[in-house]
Amino acid sequence: MLRSSRSLLPFAVGALAACAVALFLTPALAAPGDYDNDGIPDERDNCVFTANATQADADSDGLGDACDSFPEGGPLTFGPEVELPGLEPGADYDKFPLGIAQSGSTLFVLIGTADPASVDPAAAPRNLWVVKSTDGGVSWAATTATPVNGTVFWKWTASMAVDDAGVIHVMWVRPSLAVYYARSTNGGTSFSTPLELAPIPSPAPPTRVASLAARNGNVWIVWDTSFDDANGNCGTSVIRQRRSTDRGANWGTVADIRTAGNCQPSLGVAESDGAVLLTHRSNTLTGRIGFAKSTNSGASWGSSVSIRGSNPPAGRLLTLPALITEAAASQYHTGWVESDPDAFGEWSFSDYYADRSTNGGTSFGTDLRITANETHPDRSLLPGSDQWDIAALPNGRLRRVLRDGPAVAWRAFYSVSNDAGVTYSQPQPIRRPIAGRSEGLPVVAGNAANETLAAYARLRTVGSKQLFYTYFTRAGAINDVSLLRFDLPPSNRSTLRWPVTPDATGYDLSRGLLSTLRSSMSFAATASLSCNQPGTTYSDFNPAPGAGDGYYYLARARVGASPGTWGSPKRDAEIAVCP
Repeated sequence: MLRSSRSLLPFAVGALAACAVALFLTPALAAPGDYDNDGIPDERDNCVFTANATQADADSDGLGDACDSFPEGGPLTFGPEVELPGLEPGADYDKFPLGIAQSGSTLFVLIGTADPASVDPAAAPRNLWVVKSTDGGVSWAATTATPVNGTVFWKWTASMAVDDAGVIHVMWVRPSLAVYYARSTNGGTSFSTPLELAPIPSPAPPTRVASLAARNGNVWIVWDTSFDDANGNCGTSVIRQRRSTDRGANWGTVADIRTAGNCQPSLGVAESDGAVLLTHRSNTLTGRIGFAKSTNSGASWGSSVSIRGSNPPAGRLLTLPALITEAAASQYHTGWVESDPDAFGEWSFSDYYADRSTNGGTSFGTDLRITANETHPDRSLLPGSDQWDIAALPNGRLRRVLRDGPAVAWRAFYSVSNDAGVTYSQPQPIRRPIAGRSEGLPVVAGNAANETLAAYARLRTVGSKQLFYTYFTRAGAINDVSLLRFDLPPSNRSTLRWPVTPDATGYDLSRGLLSTLRSSMSFAATASLSCNQPGTTYSDFNPAPGAGDGYYYLARARVGASPGTWGSPKRDAEIAVCP
């Protein structure tokens, strides 16, 4: 394959140059579920809606070149995935990720479990768990958050927040439609006795959506009540709130913060000034999605403004919470799903939209459609915020995850914006798909190192059952070098090239022998080539390695005096060049 003895080793995070072989699959006969009629069944097709019998995929991201806006690599490169631990000893249970966060050096994922053999909570208890990692996500320990025994545990009925003091707050809605809360003050080792925050009066008005947020000692929980099941709208629904000013030890009284005609609330907190952000559906607002803000820790709330720029087309539905986050001071970002029910009440397609406010929520801009499913009737995000999530990183960077695709091949995708939400990348698969194993329920967060943290569920067959298992992965910091490549040398020289990295002021380059890496399983022998160089090319004139050996090359970006990453904590710890 190589016209040079400088063989290169493929590693995650494009900070390491690689040489890949393009694989071409032999076309098969047309099969049921072959949407584009290219001979590749949808569950194995890396371009479901574009014929590509060769399945060419230059960057091995699971999206074929024929339908990939980034055929040489997406905006992010995710590292190896790690399966999170089994949580129901001696039983085969589904495991669904419901939230993800990092506090200090510890990662947390909230997981809901249930026996797929029964939908009756009394016969098959459902539980919430918190799993944590103190080594960057390599290994995980589990502790049950609380024996919830029958909770309804989708993302809009259960959530987790880790506050600035490291206290873990968990909220869930039980089948009785009461709202419960528990907290951990010891990093998840144990949780408080469940507290019923919203007892249900008689007759019981349904609680359909609840949300939790925490910051600077304050904890807020909101929920809706009296949802109009018959008509599928807010009807006479009211949004209520309880708040704590001492990290969940004590709680104030119930307060109505949005009266009749409002439902499906979702909370966020502005890191810049502590404002509490609320999105909700409303029967009284144009577009049926509204936004309100509290600037006094939830003691009172301003009036609602419309988020969506216009009413949805006739017959379509805006569904479930429009999650909200702040990416920069007074810059709020949200999103929602617009669905088109067919004649049978099923979703013939649904699309994911984004919107933003640049003036502290006084008004929102033009709706931006991130997916394009309207022309694909069998391609759909399931309605609901359990199928998508949003996180903000510093400097106006946003990360969105979503589940998309036909029913036999749903995948977890990501989309990024590096221009404060003006544009987003085409959704890209987080992982290369596995035939017959649909993915979903993705959650995303950013951390202090500007990394992107993601978790998602993947269906797999275990014995006679199909079960969902939860996986974790991470993409490097926003200043990671991506797509490091080299020109095949006409002589004894290799020229490295890479795209400009956002915010970078310079680049560090290093090199090592593959034989040394194999024998030592360490990057400690990596040598410096160039430190803090301004350009995005470098020519290596060193002698070629010995027969059967090769070089690996690494690059990282710098922002002033601060270096980025070599692509993993292991490499960063072992490589002592260009400090």
